[in-house]
Amino acid sequence: MIDIAFITARAGSVGLPGKNIRPLGGRPLIAWTVQAALASGCFRRVVVSTDGADIAAAAQEAGAEVPFMRPAELAQSNTPSVDVLRHAIEATGNPEVFALLQPTSPFRSAQHIRRAAELFEKGSADALVSVSPSKPLSWHFGMSSDGMLRPAQDRTMDTRRQDGVGYFTPNGAIYICRTEAFVERGTLFQPETLGLELGVLDSLDIDELEDFQLAEAIVAQGLRSWTACRGEGPPQV
Repeated sequence: MIDIAFITARAGSVGLPGKNIRPLGGRPLIAWTVQAALASGCFRRVVVSTDGADIAAAAQEAGAEVPFMRPAELAQSNTPSVDVLRHAIEATGNPEVFALLQPTSPFRSAQHIRRAAELFEKGSADALVSVSPSKPLSWHFGMSSDGMLRPAQDRTMDTRRQDGVGYFTPNGAIYICRTEAFVERGTLFQPETLGLELGVLDSLDIDELEDFQLAEAIVAQGLRSWTACRGEGPPQV
């Protein structure tokens, strides 16, 4: 069992104000992550770090602990997440291993968390990060100020997307890390980091209004649900 899961939820969201308590499927967004963490049975504690009283109340109602309020200096739009985690680690007695579950990933379920915890605990890596499939590197471009595309690397688009070697990008849904390694290196990405692949819908990260509207449509269509988030019933695909 992992010592603690941190759920970090700042009150002053720029992209979508109030998103962490905005109702999704009739429940505050943060409640989806709190309930997934609790239902997974993987953590001794589920702790929310926030500077917002409304967020704290919603988190506690969903079953999480809010043993401290985040200081204002750690709740700015440019505050590094590393600093937020360092504060939470110190405030909770320096757990040996912690997870970070961001509330903007509502469709990461209890079953996903169990898979992540099992994979981490069976191995010897210092960290685990959930990821999503990505296109081959030859399909990535930058764009100059005049709108011209520039290859991200010195290669042409010489492979079809479906023929490319498997590449992945972090999706922000699940992080697990040994505290000693995190404190030493100041990053959730360690030299030996396991990856857990999640599907496209499970990887949805809510940042802007359009992301939230997409989440609402996914729930309305029954593609993801509150019960599935809590690991009740068969996994959804």
